[in-house]
Amino acid sequence: TTLNKEYVQKGKNAREDFGRIPPEMWEEFIQQKNMLEAKILSEENTMKAMKFAQNPHHLGVGGYTAKIAKWRREEEEWRRVCLPDIFEGLDERSRNWVLARIPKVTLEDKVKFKHPTIDEIYERLEQLAEAQKKGLFNSDREKDKANRRD
Repeated sequence: TTLNKEYVQKGKNAREDFGRIPPEMWEEFIQQKNMLEAKILSEENTMKAMKFAQNPHHLGVGGYTAKIAKWRREEEEWRRVCLPDIFEGLDERSRNWVLARIPKVTLEDKVKFKHPTIDEIYERLEQLAEAQKKGLFNSDREKDKANRRD
């Protein structure tokens, strides 16, 4: 929280900026945030947040639901004007995942991303799509790695 990061961790007194905090309550808050358990929990939560921010999407508050219809309309428009399907072979779930990360298409019709790890994931998705087309791979949504939150 802001109180913890900006005041407790920096040794500042929040009562100077937020005068309505009773002194006893502020002291209790400081003690709670300085407990070993609280610091460990904070560190764990920070690590989890960093892990999930590694391959961020850029969808806003509406999430996937708000964007899927828009993406399908755009894909239909691409087909109408005879543009190549740069996501050919990817299933709908993979297409949505890729589109949520704002891909850029190069002049050579290659898909690139701002984050290098997303480029690696996209290459792996392409490989899996090719293997699936050849019958060498069957996805299982409930057991696949993309669905796990370790």
